[in-house]
Amino acid sequence: MTATTDGPEDDIRAAEYVLRLLPADEERAFEARAAGDPTLSERVTYWANRLSGLNIHIDPVKPRSAVRRELMQRLFGTDSKPSFWQRAGLWQSVSFASLVLAGFLGFQAMQPSLAPGLVSEIAAEDDSLRVLAVVIPSTHVIQLTRTAGDPAPGRVFQLWGIPPDGSAPVSLGVLPEDPTASVQVPDPLLAYPATSLTLAISDEPTGGSPTGAPTGDVLALGEITPL
Repeated sequence: MTATTDGPEDDIRAAEYVLRLLPADEERAFEARAAGDPTLSERVTYWANRLSGLNIHIDPVKPRSAVRRELMQRLFGTDSKPSFWQRAGLWQSVSFASLVLAGFLGFQAMQPSLAPGLVSEIAAEDDSLRVLAVVIPSTHVIQLTRTAGDPAPGRVFQLWGIPPDGSAPVSLGVLPEDPTASVQVPDPLLAYPATSLTLAISDEPTGGSPTGAPTGDVLALGEITPL
């Protein structure tokens, strides 16, 4: 029996496969599916051609400890009492290939005049949650593609923007069940350069945080970077 391709999600999977973003077990499972699905195999060929020159293995590069300290200082200051965000204790390596993929996926969804210039990989340390964000500066829109992770039963993912001056995180909304979404950057964050912001995802009750501030665990963080 031949497997069938599952629309946009499999197209994203094919691009991730070409860029070697899939964990080893998922990569093997994808190869097995593609072997029996001509349409999926064609999408792999399409992305291999589209990303020609980029479809090589690029190891994630972990920032030097000095860089990490600088970011932690910028986010959390020197207060001896750990803040909510410090207690989250999250840091992730940034995969160049993931950022390239985010740019291509955002470009496909946008008109040429709205081509993205900023990207972020919002990721958990263990990659159990991974969201690619494409920021469109001209419209103040962030396009999101969740490539790994689902909320726990009865819980939701909520996206936050962390200003660089240590002020309170600003909600960008609850992420839908659908893996793709677009959110508008709220006015309080427009006062800051986009590349100075950090994006974060927290675990919240259905409907989102009842307090306007994160109440659950911080699951993932990501800096906004020029493409």
